[in-house]
Amino acid sequence: MNRSSGDRATSSTSSASSTLLPRSSTTSTALPDLRPTIHHYLWHPDRDVSATSDSSSLTVTFETMGDGPSILLLPAFSTVSNRAELTALAQALAPYYQVTTLDWPGFGESERPRMAYTPDMYRRFLLDFVQAHWSEPLAVMSAGHAAGVVMALEPEGLWSKVTLVAPTWRGPLAVMGAPQAMRTGIRELVRSPLIGQFLYYLNTRPSFLKWMYRRHVVVDAAQLTPEYMQSRYQSTQKLGARYAPAAFVTGGLDPVHHREEFL
Repeated sequence: MNRSSGDRATSSTSSASSTLLPRSSTTSTALPDLRPTIHHYLWHPDRDVSATSDSSSLTVTFETMGDGPSILLLPAFSTVSNRAELTALAQALAPYYQVTTLDWPGFGESERPRMAYTPDMYRRFLLDFVQAHWSEPLAVMSAGHAAGVVMALEPEGLWSKVTLVAPTWRGPLAVMGAPQAMRTGIRELVRSPLIGQFLYYLNTRPSFLKWMYRRHVVVDAAQLTPEYMQSRYQSTQKLGARYAPAAFVTGGLDPVHHREEFL
């Protein structure tokens, strides 16, 4: 398996032929294969996960575009995690590959039930998702904390090539030095009614989101147009939106406990 990692986006292609996902049925002659097609995947978590959930299944939104060898693009976990973050990259790759992007369970346009969001849950989800749609190894690109999910599945033989973009292994509060007990307490507080909703409200005000983008995400602040920030804000206002981000921010989605384990 070839693998690359770093703090800049690169692309890797699969040399294996993959089982291709359904194409768009559009009859347009203007690059029909480059039009994104939205799909929904009904995922059934196992008993351990669903026991802490309000639902025994959840719907995951993903999209495909292009034609050729398959490549899967996975967005980073964050309060504003959304497959739209990868649109420009997907469009650049689509003339050469069949590109799939998704919204993780609990983020973006996927369902966000009140459940225990853990690294193991996301590993099981990604394993099920890939095995449901491809019969042979494919190339994958993951950003941020998604790197831990991808690398944990390396022994499963899912990947022909792996690209990690700015991989991370510790959530924001852990990086700030907050002890485990405090982080767990904050996570449960955010998950609670009323107080948790109010804390999430404060954390997702457009002005605060823009401040976070300026401080931690973008180099060119000109990208943060009113339209862009409005779309990011709307992404944070879905039903159940606070549960998965609370897990990420407090370290509940950290794939390992020590740097050496990640390396």
